[in-house]
Amino acid sequence: MAKENPVLVCVTAQLSCEKLIRAGLELSQKLNRELVVVTVQNKNADAARRAQDLKALNQLSKSTGCSIDIIFSEHITQSLASYIHKIDPCHIFIGNPDSSGHFFEEFMSNVYEAPVSVVNDKVIYTLPAFQLDGVLNYK
Repeated sequence: MAKENPVLVCVTAQLSCEKLIRAGLELSQKLNRELVVVTVQNKNADAARRAQDLKALNQLSKSTGCSIDIIFSEHITQSLASYIHKIDPCHIFIGNPDSSGHFFEEFMSNVYEAPVSVVNDKVIYTLPAFQLDGVLNYK
């Protein structure tokens, strides 16, 4: 029997990402799917920054009961897109984009086969999957 596509939550090393993980956890339980949490950390970050980020990620993991896959790369968006294509999620959760929108634009141009929910402080916005054949549905 084939493994069903998981729900994916993409986080940064901030404790505020707990809300993202909890939203993904809720959907994964409703769909009876595995929850996968991932972060891509800049491999060129200095040791003090990396230690601080890993501590925050460890706290997130403990507070939510989820494991977090950590990828170290200097190409954040490309590494994340590659990971997403590898695990083929049925739904993706991300945090509110920064004011420049650069990451969000690049991220969305690489992720068109799964709905993406953007979680901010008060609301969750969900963008439907864009299928080249025009069909929108969960995998």
